Amino acid sequence: MTKTVDGESPNSYVLMDGMRGVGAFVVLIGHTMAFWANIPVGAAYVVVDFFFILSGFIIAYSYEPRLAKGLGIGDFMHQRVVRLFPIYVLGVITTFVVLAALAVQSATPESRLSQLVAELAPELFMLPAPVTHDGLLYPLNMPAWTLLFEMIVNLVFVLIWRWLSTPVLIALLLALALALGYHVFLTDGVDKGQNWDELLGGLLRAGFGFFGGVLIYRLSGRPKGPTTRRSWLSFVFLAIIPLMYFVEVPPKYLPISDIALVMVFGLAFVALSQRYHPSKRWWALFAWGGRVSYPIYALHFTAVELATRMAWKWPELTSTYRPLGGVAILIAVTLWAHLAEKYYDRPLRRWWMSKLKKKAPSRGSPTAPAAVAPEITARRPAE
Repeated sequence: MTKTVDGESPNSYVLMDGMRGVGAFVVLIGHTMAFWANIPVGAAYVVVDFFFILSGFIIAYSYEPRLAKGLGIGDFMHQRVVRLFPIYVLGVITTFVVLAALAVQSATPESRLSQLVAELAPELFMLPAPVTHDGLLYPLNMPAWTLLFEMIVNLVFVLIWRWLSTPVLIALLLALALALGYHVFLTDGVDKGQNWDELLGGLLRAGFGFFGGVLIYRLSGRPKGPTTRRSWLSFVFLAIIPLMYFVEVPPKYLPISDIALVMVFGLAFVALSQRYHPSKRWWALFAWGGRVSYPIYALHFTAVELATRMAWKWPELTSTYRPLGGVAILIAVTLWAHLAEKYYDRPLRRWWMSKLKKKAPSRGSPTAPAAVAPEITARRPAE
């Protein structure tokens, strides 16, 4: 019998869970580096591309067998919304509340509040906000730009899945690689996507990463479950991710470096990672990393905005008290993410998916949705 998300499951790629957890911490630290130390971030932004590749592999592993059995486009996209929306909207609302409270104390509260409301309205529906002075797609939850492009790519995937044979997938990935490579050279790097003027870059990153992950799943023989090979090498994979901080490249070589990290190293890194497991004693820790990875990623922007404004008032937070300020932010966000995942996100999604499951027979769906979105711990639902 398959165990729940809280325990060991034979269907879980727990090393990938751990990688997602470490990646989320890397993103958090990168966005709060001023509170840690005066060091460059290096190539930490490619963690986002790793996320896209991991997502492609996990989505293919979790859903391709069910798509083959008749899971509909609407049900698939509904499950993707259920997986992403609760935590995402919590991050939007909390950032809005914090910024609105600060706006009341500003010199021009009415104009600032009007701007915040204008940003909130579309973001409540996972839509990007109107163009503002900073040009962010999601000024109330900046990292959510990746969710926008992931949802677009997910939709493309399920729409073309019927015709997406492995040769077609390879051709598609080669085309995306050429387009992304050209765009990287044109714009001097891969770190694009969060602003309105970077839409193409964000879409190409998500497309290449996601379909690269799907191809890894296909070329691995469409595994029905992870390997049973347990190895200390699992920790090597985790340790490699933070090293992206220290990959500094002269600007003139940045396009080549970014292409190599994303298209060569990224694909190979994820392909190799699905071959290993940690030992049982570490299984729960890796699985926990997977559970809190998305909440950390989607909720930390509130802490970033609040900490940044605190540093304006107390500059010593980014000088005298480093790295204590960074540690405090890390602990606070991790605790918040853990509680939000356990007591808000998981129960809400179970309730939401149970409603969808009850409606599935009336729509003639031959495959009822899982009680919990399966990729929460990189596992395939019991069929």
